Formats: sequence, C-alpha cells, structure tokens
Amino acid sequence: RRDLSVSYNKLGNILKAQGKLTEAAEYYGKSLAIREALAEETGTVESRRDLSISYDNLGDILQAQGKLTETAEYYGKSLAIREALEEETGTVESRRDLSVSYVNLGDLLMAKNSLSEAEIYYRKGFVLAETSVTEKGENRINFAIFCDRLGNIAKAKNDLAEAGKYYAKGIFHFEILAEESKMETNQRNLAIVSGKLGDILTAQGKLAEAEAAYCKALDLYEALVKEKNGKSDKRSFETLCDKLRAMARAQGRAEDEKKYFHRMLDVLDLPDIHLDLSDL
Repeated sequence: RRDLSVSYNKLGNILKAQGKLTEAAEYYGKSLAIREALAEETGTVESRRDLSISYDNLGDILQAQGKLTETAEYYGKSLAIREALEEETGTVESRRDLSVSYVNLGDLLMAKNSLSEAEIYYRKGFVLAETSVTEKGENRINFAIFCDRLGNIAKAKNDLAEAGKYYAKGIFHFEILAEESKMETNQRNLAIVSGKLGDILTAQGKLAEAEAAYCKALDLYEALVKEKNGKSDKRSFETLCDKLRAMARAQGRAEDEKKYFHRMLDVLDLPDIHLDLSDL
C-alpha cells in the first residue's frame, strides 16, 4: 500500500508542476487516505513522515488556490508530526523536515500579513537550523532561507540595520551552497538575496556597497538568463539594470549609465536603440 501512496503522490507532483491543481489535489488526497491508515496501523517513523509530506502537499495546493485557512490546518498537522519525530529521532532528516514546516507556516502567515506570528516560526527555524549548521555543517540551505525571511521581517518593520545583517548572513551561506553546487536554485537564491541587500544599502545611503551587491546579483541573473532564458530571470535582470542606471545617473556617471543600458540590451537581445540621457 505504501508503494501505491508513493505513486499517487508522484502523479500529484506532476500535475501540480503542470498547473493542474484540482487534479493534483485528487491524487494527493488518494495518497493521504492510504498514509493516514498506515500511520494509524503501524505508527512507524516512515509512515508518519509520509503522512506529514501528504499534509504539506495538500497544504501547498490549498495555498495556491487561496484557501489560507485550510492551508494552515494541513500545515499545522504536518508540523505536529514533525515536531514529534524530531524529538524522537533527532536525525538530519527530521530537522530538515521540521525546518520546512516552519518556513511553510511562516510564509503563510506573511501572506496573511501576520508579521509577528510569522516571525515566531522563522525564529524557531533559525535556531534549529543554526544549531545544525554550526555543529555539523548540515541544513545550510534552510538556515540561509531563514536568514532571508528574518531579513524580510526586519525590512517590513523598517529596521534596515537588522535586515541588512540577516541578508548578509544569508548571502554568506548561499555563496557556500552556490560554490558547492552550481544548481540553478542556489544561484537564483544568491541573486535574490544579494538584490535585497542592495535595496537595504541604497536606503541607508551606502551607495558603493549597494552597487556591489546589485552587480553581484546582476552577474548571477545574466548567467541564468543565458542558460535558462526564463521570463522571471529576465525581469529581475532588467530591474537590476534599471536600478544601477538610476544610481549612476544620480551620481552623474553618464558612461556607467550607458554601460548598464547597453548590457541590458545585449543580454536581453533587445534592439540597440539610442539612449538620450536628456530624456531620463
């Protein structure tokens, strides 16, 4: 029966990736029914972990459908299982799973604009992941993600110094991950957080440091555009070029403004139009 639940789950994953949320939910539901029965019958670590994954999967679908109350219910059920498993086993896998639950619930609460409640889950995850990274070098990706999320919280509170601290810490760990693996996700995460740090430094008036952070992000997005040609990466690359052009223009650096403008045209394969600086 477990094999059947895995098959249903995989079909759900495929349908979800195709944007067929209703069909995905149907297969996730079939998987969930089997896993609830197995967890009740056997109570093994494996059966309960499988069940927590099914709760997460259905929670993801519900969140994508805008059903946030139902999402919280499923994420909460997953969290309860994972907290118990982490306490019982203390394995790398159990800590990683628990970190995912903290991210899921924190992000859900952020979507509901409940910053204080979201911060509680992010801080729990931060402490859990920090211990793993510090003591064993494990769970680095989740620690970097919690740094990013706490940076977002601080930014929302207009605490720029705190936001900058968390983003910088996140960048440090995302750089390690990007060096260890050239996976697209690692490169994009590093680009995103570098851009966020650039925004914070700009708001603080630290323009040279901001430009360096933006340029780091720009280089990463350029590589992603050339390799994957994704729309989101193109938009991010163009946005960064605009920010760097505006920064150069405000400082009277006309040649640098032209440089960023033409770099944008080259990478995005846009027509080489005349840049009239007097109109900007």
